Amino acid sequence: MSDIDYTTLSDEELLKAKKTLKSTKILNSVLIGFTAGIAGVAFWAKGFGFAFIFPVFLGYLLYKASKKTEILEAELKKRNL
Repeated sequence: MSDIDYTTLSDEELLKAKKTLKSTKILNSVLIGFTAGIAGVAFWAKGFGFAFIFPVFLGYLLYKASKKTEILEAELKKRNL
């Protein structure tokens, strides 16, 4: 999701965004878990290196993106949609 100000959207636009919300949350959760698993195996096998840092960084970016969905959920709750 991009940086959208959800307070300025109409109810119809928010409902369209809500349709993709559940699949986005599931996909983000799976990808964060996958990158955490890769980072764990990389750390166990090779220690602290690029193979560990890259998945951790990618997981952080995914986590940060998942926080944007919380803003959408808050706006939907605020408008009782």
